Amino acid sequence: MPNIKKSHSAWLREWISKFPDGIYTTDGKIIFCQPCNQQISCSQYAQLKQHSASSKHKINTEQQRKSKQQFLAEAFPNTSDADSFVEELCDSLIAANIPFLKINNPSLNHFLTKYCKRNIPDESTLRKNYLEICYKRTISRIKQKLGTGYVWCSVEKQLIAAAVMWQI
Repeated sequence: MPNIKKSHSAWLREWISKFPDGIYTTDGKIIFCQPCNQQISCSQYAQLKQHSASSKHKINTEQQRKSKQQFLAEAFPNTSDADSFVEELCDSLIAANIPFLKINNPSLNHFLTKYCKRNIPDESTLRKNYLEICYKRTISRIKQKLGTGYVWCSVEKQLIAAAVMWQI
């Protein structure tokens, strides 16, 4: 069987496959070093190894590894704890009949941030993201207590008429 000669791009792909992923890339004509952000002209594998052994490449590779962008899940590992804290804060404000707008007061916000050691969300964030969760939890608690029993409510017409008059 005849010996088939490899193309230049096949050689380049073979050479970069011997290094960790993401260090070198090729378009079939040149090799590009990602950490050094430069083209590497090489006609032999030894030239690529020589570049990899250079101090500049090692420093750049280390910097790239350290400054690698984190995923949100890695950056905020305890998001469920933070959510439960904010949910409890929202529940407490509702139970104490404190309007969410009060959370934007600078002194209250500073106090809570200082002693809870957590960032306190804006009132609009509480209203948009947590109020419905607290509402559904409260309704489910009421349903659990009632069970399958019936509830009877009485509303007088005069109160409704007075409420409508005051709204106008």
